[in-house]
Amino acid sequence: MIAAASNKTSSSITFLACFLFMAGGVYGQEPTGIENRPAPDTADAAGTSIIPFPFVLYTPETKWGFGGTVITMFRLSESGAQEQASSISPIFVYTQKKQLIAMLGTELFLGAGRFRVNAEMGYSRFPNSIWGIGNDTPDDLKEDYTPRVISANVQFQRRVLPSFYVGGRIEFAHRRLLETDSSGLLAAGALPGTEDGRILSGGLLLTWDTRDNTVYPTNGGYRQLRAMVNDSAFGSDYEYSRYSLDVRQYLSLASGHVLAVRGLGETTAGTQPFDVMPQLGGEELLRGYYGGRYRDNNLVAVQAEYRAHVWKRLGAIGFVSAGRVSHQLSDMDFSGFKPAAGFGLRFLLAPDEGLNLRADWGFGNGSSGFYLGLGEVF
Repeated sequence: MIAAASNKTSSSITFLACFLFMAGGVYGQEPTGIENRPAPDTADAAGTSIIPFPFVLYTPETKWGFGGTVITMFRLSESGAQEQASSISPIFVYTQKKQLIAMLGTELFLGAGRFRVNAEMGYSRFPNSIWGIGNDTPDDLKEDYTPRVISANVQFQRRVLPSFYVGGRIEFAHRRLLETDSSGLLAAGALPGTEDGRILSGGLLLTWDTRDNTVYPTNGGYRQLRAMVNDSAFGSDYEYSRYSLDVRQYLSLASGHVLAVRGLGETTAGTQPFDVMPQLGGEELLRGYYGGRYRDNNLVAVQAEYRAHVWKRLGAIGFVSAGRVSHQLSDMDFSGFKPAAGFGLRFLLAPDEGLNLRADWGFGNGSSGFYLGLGEVF
């Protein structure tokens, strides 16, 4: 789904594709991060680099997937290597579960890196599963559904201090449920957002980024506060607001050993569609649980990961995480947190940037998952 699972999946695929380009010698960046250092000169000041690349992926939500993309990198001024290369790339993905995603994304650097613009438009037909809403939904409540989403978003950020950015974001999505289980909650209209409709939201971003590298950070931190509002005055069929705080910290303990910690909090007000609610599970939050296994108006999650170099290009990681959702903020307590833990292997593909091929095994309470991709989870 693009308005939750779809949005998360499409952003993960964009993230994956960018890293694949890096493996071929092209420097990419995490879509939500801010790069504080000049990128290698992949597109010279007067020229353009065009690189096609196929890729594969695996998650419990998609099973095996394959796709392709072509990235075009260029610079918008004559400042040469002083300015990071802008890019535009179409991406196509099809998975073993007959999920289809087609996107066109662009990232522009202007004013010698003071301004950054990200834009994306896409189409998604993404068969998925839901277990209702809440922190304690039973496994036998699972039902399948297929949404179709047409989406677009634009994000603008300006650097106002060496590591501090201020910006705004606009999101649009048109959602339609193509298939539902005839005896399920969605077919009965028991969950919000089962009807077709538009989402149109706008909001503000505050980002503080002191990481030494966005691909494989070893020191520094990342903080982003996001506030988004959906209102009928904007043309949205839903009225709700959503606020999130993403905090990450990285500590180098010894040569080749890094401790990474992340905390995420999200809260919403109003009535939002079931597929855009804050969600737990998947490769981003609580590996070992199906993506979107738990969802509700509020979310808190924490995860810690120990990353170690083992031998030559081989590495290993171990992680622990916990999270929970709640309908009311007052319901948020420690008793309902879902635990997860696991381990993974890494193979270094691009030594200069720290790009790893990632294979993770995650284990939750009565569930597990295998994840294959590129780059670190956070």
